[in-house]
Amino acid sequence: MNDKPNNPVTVESLAEDFVARHRNGEEVSVEEYAEAHPELADEIRDVLPAMLMMENVKEGAFDMTGAFEGGETDDGRRIEHLGDYRIVSELGRGGMGVVYEAEQESLGRRVAVKVLQAGALADPKQLSRFEMEARSAARLHHTNIVPVFGVGEHDGMHYYVMQYIQGQGLDDVLVELKRIRRTGDASETRESMHYDTSEAAQREADHSEANQVAVGMLTGQFTINSLTMIGELNPTTDHHGAEITGTELTGLAVTDTESIEPTTETNHEFWRSVTSMGMQVADALSYAHEQGILHRDIKPANLLLDLQGVVWVTDFGLAKAIDGDGLTQTGDVLGTLRYMAPETFKGQSDARSDVFSLGLTLYELITTRPAYDAEAKNELVQQVASCQITPIRRLAPGISRDLETIINKCLERDPNHRYRSAARLRDDLKRYLSDEPIRARRITPAERLVRWCRRNPLVASLTGTIAVLLVVITVGAGLFAAKQTRLLNQANHLKRNAEVSLSSAIKARKLAETSQLAAVTAGREAEKQRGEAVAARDLNLKQLVDGQINTAMTNVEHDETLDALPWLARAVDDEADDERQKLHKIRFQQFVRQVPRPVQMIFTDENISTAILQHDSSHIVISGDFRAPDDKRGWFQIWNVKTGNRR
Repeated sequence: MNDKPNNPVTVESLAEDFVARHRNGEEVSVEEYAEAHPELADEIRDVLPAMLMMENVKEGAFDMTGAFEGGETDDGRRIEHLGDYRIVSELGRGGMGVVYEAEQESLGRRVAVKVLQAGALADPKQLSRFEMEARSAARLHHTNIVPVFGVGEHDGMHYYVMQYIQGQGLDDVLVELKRIRRTGDASETRESMHYDTSEAAQREADHSEANQVAVGMLTGQFTINSLTMIGELNPTTDHHGAEITGTELTGLAVTDTESIEPTTETNHEFWRSVTSMGMQVADALSYAHEQGILHRDIKPANLLLDLQGVVWVTDFGLAKAIDGDGLTQTGDVLGTLRYMAPETFKGQSDARSDVFSLGLTLYELITTRPAYDAEAKNELVQQVASCQITPIRRLAPGISRDLETIINKCLERDPNHRYRSAARLRDDLKRYLSDEPIRARRITPAERLVRWCRRNPLVASLTGTIAVLLVVITVGAGLFAAKQTRLLNQANHLKRNAEVSLSSAIKARKLAETSQLAAVTAGREAEKQRGEAVAARDLNLKQLVDGQINTAMTNVEHDETLDALPWLARAVDDEADDERQKLHKIRFQQFVRQVPRPVQMIFTDENISTAILQHDSSHIVISGDFRAPDDKRGWFQIWNVKTGNRR
């Protein structure tokens, strides 16, 4: 584990070194890397186990993006019939099989047939997974899950038959959404509208459908007059038999729109379309979970959107039965990497993992870009393991607050912070469509800070220590400055009073020297001014007391009643007017009742400098100096705490 000293160490470089050592047969430890790089310890503990897990999983168990490419069957055979089914055309390929459009000749209906690729037959696990997919889907009878009509084997080829859905995968619709959002052109733009082959014609038809569906999402209007649903279920009832309302499924005709500008109205309709799709998928997942089946591979490519705006969940190839003792499954890591939940790398998945994958899909529909957008495998693993997702509002600034909250709750890194079930997600999406308050609440800044501190304990500890020191210094400096200001104001006040008194005395003396009458007059004037000085002193003392009362009331207004009590006590002590002093005492007693009450209040006319409570708390010793400035003697008293009597 050698890092160049001049280059900054990154998690990516450590992951590459970790994997290289593992491939060379070395015994590598995640903690070894975490201890060597404590500043990256949390990310190392997230990413390196995920990299090791992927190295230990057989190649092919992961799909990076979920996309597939067309082509012939892997053994080169051309399939024309599978028992009662005549193959019409190839619809697409997945990791395990090829899906064909076919006609069931005995009933004359169009169906979709999924055939296990010949190469997969050599792998018993692949065959078992294919059979699991057929069995899982066959158990489910829901409006938004593609139904399975039957299974079979023909000429060594395993297949099962599904309802044919006239629609497009959301991955293809996303391509059209990106184009329309980028250009504002909703027309079906192709280099040529004339093709010589049926395959090219099929591609053109698929593109046309994807365009119609994308326009329907942007406008909130879907066509209902061009569907041929052979062997269809009733598309307007849910799996409980309840009718789906117009807010959940739109069935209006698409107008001939050549251009769509991204306005507030179109964005609103688009968000409602995405919400409606998410609600349908969440309802389907809720039903599947109730039947004991996890999908484990929810992504745009496995969601078909027909021209009515109905979403169909397909491809249960990675589905797994839920054990009776809980939802969580351990020991297997499968699925599409870009749409995985972080806990999948630990071999754990439950209903909340399907909720996370659906949240990623909704995020991508809203922003028209994947939540995890890294191209390199190592970077993508790091993004998934550490749940590094760009905030959706940064990419879609006008998104509704409620819809943003719903998607963010789906994408919580900790499964315990997500929706506990797909049903709860469905219900919140339905509330959003109905303009009702959603149940999910936004993460407060305090909660966000707590979670960040849990992920970064070392940085949080240092930051907290610095913050505490800054607060202590700031508060201490503020208190010191306030005290110095108060003392300075008092000194200036006394100086001004002294200057006034001195000036009056000088004037009186000069008047006395002039004449006896002037002396009498001056004496009277001096007496008058002395009275004014006393009045001024009393006024100043009153203002001082009023300031103490105001400070106390300010503390009370800020719910700091305990801090107000010392100011009220000073006001009682400094008040010269007996009636006002009584009022101050009454106010003090009123606020004392609002704070923890002392055992006894002890009043004394002397200055208290020290108070000592005996160890048994029965008596208190107080001491101080006498008030007379020329009396230097000290005093002390012993008071009984319970009775309030002096001993």
